Amino acid sequence: MILDGDTITSGGAESQELCIGDGCYTFYMYDSYGDGWNDAIYTITLSATGDIIGSGDLDSAITGDGSTWGEGYFSMGEGDCGYGCTDMTACNYDENANFDDGSCLDLDDCGICGGDSSSCIGCTDVDACNYNEGAIVDDQSCEYESCFCPEDINGDGVISVADILLLLGEFGCIEGCSVDLNDDGSTNVQDILLLLAAFGTTC
Repeated sequence: MILDGDTITSGGAESQELCIGDGCYTFYMYDSYGDGWNDAIYTITLSATGDIIGSGDLDSAITGDGSTWGEGYFSMGEGDCGYGCTDMTACNYDENANFDDGSCLDLDDCGICGGDSSSCIGCTDVDACNYNEGAIVDDQSCEYESCFCPEDINGDGVISVADILLLLGEFGCIEGCSVDLNDDGSTNVQDILLLLAAFGTTC
């Protein structure tokens, strides 16, 4: 670990406790086998508060080759070290940053910086029972059965006497029937029984 060109500490894969002052630090990472850290990470934590002030890994380090060496950056104190996102296409681009610290983020499908698109996914089909008017990304969750209510003939949201009267008005129809609850091609006693079984329920 380097501060102003001076080595503060060095070591291997173990935990160390250090007392260091304010400043802008560079954390150098190495791998003697040349195959990266294989998902291993480093974490720098303030022992007094438990706050993580630095974390990363060799494989995805902004500076380095991703296999034998890499650099991470962190700061102590209130000073401005010039760390931040230097990618102008990122949603959190910092025009004052001089060193990219790997914090650059992209807008997700919902327009949220660094989001995972979960805040705007859902069913986007207005004809589905679970249509989500706030969803802009369809997650293939649309379903059409839970709100299917053929017994509500007049479409007022409740199965009532009014629906029975409409069915009786079609009773005896054997072709082109507008009320055929069981889809057998006619309006008959079976349709009446289905309607009565659902009588009083809401859709």
